[in-house]
Amino acid sequence: MPGDIVLVQSGDKVPVDLRLVQLRYIRVDESASTEESVAEVKNTKPVPEDVMIGDQFCLGFSSTLGTYGQSRGTVIGTGDNTEVGKIQKSIAVA
Repeated sequence: MPGDIVLVQSGDKVPVDLRLVQLRYIRVDESASTEESVAEVKNTKPVPEDVMIGDQFCLGFSSTLGTYGQSRGTVIGTGDNTEVGKIQKSIAVA
């Protein structure tokens, strides 16, 4: 539910979209949504809203995988309201 706090550790699949609020050197494999082959180092610094998904280092996205470290994040999207959900919806309409 939006506003809930979620802990993500190495080996965890991120269950929802998160705004990262606390972390200990977290790396996340986002290759499913960004096609990047290297796990991204995340941080808590805000970015402008118009930044592409791959450059939103303060967010954790549903269906990505924590590969190192740990973090806490506030839920900002679930189900169809996640970035993955939006992509799935757009493909289903096409």
